[in-house]
Amino acid sequence: MQSLITVLARWGAAFLALFPYLLLGVVTGQLLRGTALTSLVARGCRRSAPLAVALAASLGVVSPLCTYGTVPLILQLLAAGVPVAPLGTFLSTSSLMNPQLFIITAGGLGLQLALVRVAAVIAFGVLLGIGLHRLPARLVVNAGALRRADIAAPPDGAQASSSAVAPPARLTLRSLLQGTLRGLEFVGFYFVIGVLLGPVIEVFVPGRHVASLFSGRRWSSVFVATVLGVPLYACGGGAIPLVRSATRQGMSRGAALSFLIIGPATRVTPLLALAAMMRGRAVLLYVAALFVYAMAVGLLYG
Repeated sequence: MQSLITVLARWGAAFLALFPYLLLGVVTGQLLRGTALTSLVARGCRRSAPLAVALAASLGVVSPLCTYGTVPLILQLLAAGVPVAPLGTFLSTSSLMNPQLFIITAGGLGLQLALVRVAAVIAFGVLLGIGLHRLPARLVVNAGALRRADIAAPPDGAQASSSAVAPPARLTLRSLLQGTLRGLEFVGFYFVIGVLLGPVIEVFVPGRHVASLFSGRRWSSVFVATVLGVPLYACGGGAIPLVRSATRQGMSRGAALSFLIIGPATRVTPLLALAAMMRGRAVLLYVAALFVYAMAVGLLYG
């Protein structure tokens, strides 16, 4: 009974400490929906390949769209003749980081780790874009997306018009409130579970066990965190309290970064979204590359 009371007390304290950041992140995402992010991406993608990839990587991390909200935009731009490299970059970075995740990470784990996480995601997006730029589209894009692109592509010599990009959503007080409630409804469940898991681990799992799991050699602790990021990362709002509890019990900052890099990309939602555009082998190669990259940045940051 005493342990249960301790868990509930710590859960309440963690919830009150992190919920304002969650709410601010959701509201920020809704406000950004009224901006011209998609138009900026489209204009950047029609320039040189390096500029397009860099711009797509940067805009991906500030895009408020969810993964499944991004895929229709990506397919539409692909049909309009935009190269695969910046589109794949944007889809990847937007699934790995968004304004809400940044705010929650800064509130739960500190501003430094949040900024490092953003920089690591942008760097991965640029590397991914360079790789995609060197590969033929038919080896990366699945047959269904290619058929759609062939059907909707403009005639030879014609330029893709800016009308291919949907205008920003009209933002009203009612739409802002409705979008915020929908965002809280979706993230809230995972957030509550994640906040609860932290105190449960702290109370019922001896600290020495968690510390021993991550207190080995630097590379082994980062490897363990990267592997555990695949099954344990359910949602950004729920992962931050879990990582914060683990860092208090011995998890290094580098291992935490690796966990936060690999986790968002290996959930079912972004993987299925990638499969809507990329071939199966390309998706597997993407996950393997991200796994290696997550370990590398974790070792460097650690």
